[in-house]
Amino acid sequence: MLCLSVPISCLGSPTSQLSPVGLLLQLESIPYSSSQLCQQWNRRTWTTWSQCLQPPLGSGQSSLEGVFGDTVKSVPVMEGDSVTLHTDTQLQADEDIKWLFGPNTFLIAEIINGTVSFSTHDISEGFRDRLKLDNSTGSLTITKIRNTDAGVYELSGRNVPKFNISVYARLPVPVISRDSPLNLSSSSSASTCVLLCSVVNVSAVRLSWYKGNSLLSSISVSGHRISHFLQLDCLNGSYSCVVAYSFTNRTTHLTNPELCQVCPNSLIMLISAAAAGFLLFLVVAIGIFWICRKSRKAHEEGKRYLLFIHL
Repeated sequence: MLCLSVPISCLGSPTSQLSPVGLLLQLESIPYSSSQLCQQWNRRTWTTWSQCLQPPLGSGQSSLEGVFGDTVKSVPVMEGDSVTLHTDTQLQADEDIKWLFGPNTFLIAEIINGTVSFSTHDISEGFRDRLKLDNSTGSLTITKIRNTDAGVYELSGRNVPKFNISVYARLPVPVISRDSPLNLSSSSSASTCVLLCSVVNVSAVRLSWYKGNSLLSSISVSGHRISHFLQLDCLNGSYSCVVAYSFTNRTTHLTNPELCQVCPNSLIMLISAAAAGFLLFLVVAIGIFWICRKSRKAHEEGKRYLLFIHL
């Protein structure tokens, strides 16, 4: 017996205009109520309409559950990296499985009678020497990911989700430079410091400025060359620029103090910290010198005492 909760908003009511789900149920002659749907029907597996779109699963993965129960995990991968499609199960000793790829579900790998083999089909040739199949779990590993590897992967005969691999270009290293404040606005002062964070050949990335761990500003962009500016009067702390996909990022820290002048208060604190460090070093050095001198003096006195006893 299959019992599924179906929201009223999905079904409508028998006397009002039916929603798409309610109409579909009516066409299939399936009885329903506003609170619960119970029907013994093995041809299809119904899912709760209100839960069709699942929240992110973490690590860049998300799940989309269709009306008829097909669950697809989204798997973002950087070009050139490796990825493993985990089945999270153990295969039975006599169990056969097949991995299928693409809209036409081409066979790319299989385990038959405990033997692992890979297809020689034209589509599968693109995976040559880049597939690994775990004969105990059935998990599939793809190495040196290419753009052509993007698509849906399905494990036939097992109750596991499909995997939709998306391939992303590798993130470039952000470059921090200084721009003229006059390029920003005519009202900007000549003493204003304008920092530019630039990246090239990116698509669907987020470019952000941080001060320490605090986000200052952020933009979502695509393009051949993009820049995100940060306007400062002076440097007061540590700054960094981050370019990111939803699942990974690259960071460049501002290490060149010549790009912007340091704020007076920060400069005083920097000098004070340097002075304190030097003073600490001096105290430690004097302490070590005093200990060594005292040890040497004690050693010389000991030698004199031994000489006196010998005489």
